[in-house]
Amino acid sequence: MEKQKYGLVQITKLLEKIFKAGFNTEKSILAISLEDLQKIQDITALEITIILDLKKAIRNKKLIAFLSCNEERKEENIWINMNLILNYTEKWD
Repeated sequence: MEKQKYGLVQITKLLEKIFKAGFNTEKSILAISLEDLQKIQDITALEITIILDLKKAIRNKKLIAFLSCNEERKEENIWINMNLILNYTEKWD
């Protein structure tokens, strides 16, 4: 994964948008098409880039590295990011 030009705040905001649009599983996120982007309210060019990188991370099983905004898996970031994910997924279940 190349160096990211965005951080966890932008990723979290995007996750909230795609969850609200109904894309709340890995399978549905991987299936997001250009037409589906119209369902995501107020999406920006940066957020489209984040979606592409998120899909790549899911396919390559590197979601934690993606969420920590670092290729290296730092222990402290893993736990912070996992708590954020759990809090967001609980909202949408």
